[in-house]
Amino acid sequence: MSKRNNKIINLSKYAGKWVALQNNQVIASGDSIYDIEKYVVRNKEEKIAIEKLPAAFKMPRKDECPYIL
Repeated sequence: MSKRNNKIINLSKYAGKWVALQNNQVIASGDSIYDIEKYVVRNKEEKIAIEKLPAAFKMPRKDECPYIL
């Protein structure tokens, strides 16, 4: 069984924003998904393994529930 890096990072400053994460680091953030699109979308020709792509999601504000896309 492989050991995972379970580093906890504080994302509270990104509340209400779209965030792209890769290797437990924020690589982009913006007010819309289009602001981070170039960091998380690949072309058909690119041969990148799915697990190497960044994760993109919208951080909920304190008064909101988590988003389900």
